[in-house]
Parts: sequence; structure tokens; C-alpha cells
Amino acid sequence: GRKAGDDVVFYHTGGERQAVGTATVARADYADPKLADPKRVVVDIRVGVRLARPVPLEAIKKNAAFERSPLLRIGRLSVVALDALQWAEIQRLAR
Repeated sequence: GRKAGDDVVFYHTGGERQAVGTATVARADYADPKLADPKRVVVDIRVGVRLARPVPLEAIKKNAAFERSPLLRIGRLSVVALDALQWAEIQRLAR
């Protein structure tokens, strides 16, 4: 699960499919109050910054640092936590 203080990247799904900004988890994951399924969770986030240049899904797929990323395994995610290497790669690809 995500905990307060974790850094995340905003990723637009749908036709756009690209990382566009950063954020920080403000409240750890908790059961979605709108659903009766405790496995469905939400997090509260604080907006960070817009990436200098969006990073498209195709660039992420080609980068070995992301081969185990939930972003590539679970296509409907909107917020993805990154390990230190992935974070550095998103920053590099956004320049």
C-alpha cells in the first residue's frame, strides 16, 4: 500500500497515456468510502509539479526500469508509485 510521504507520478489514462506530473501521498491508502469492497482503496494526494515534458507510455515501455511496474501490468491505474530508479528515469525522460 501507499503511505503518507510517498512520491507518485500522475499518469493520464485513456487516449493520452502519458506521465504528466508528480504528487505526494497525503494520507495512506484506505477503503474507498463509495464502495463496499475493502480491496478497492483510494489515497489522498498533494499535487506536486507538472513534468517539463510529458512522458508517453511508449517511452516508459521501452525503459527497462519499468519492466515490473504496475503501470505496465495494470493498465487502468491513474497514480503509480515509483522506486528510486523509476523516479529518476521519469525525471530524465521528462527533460
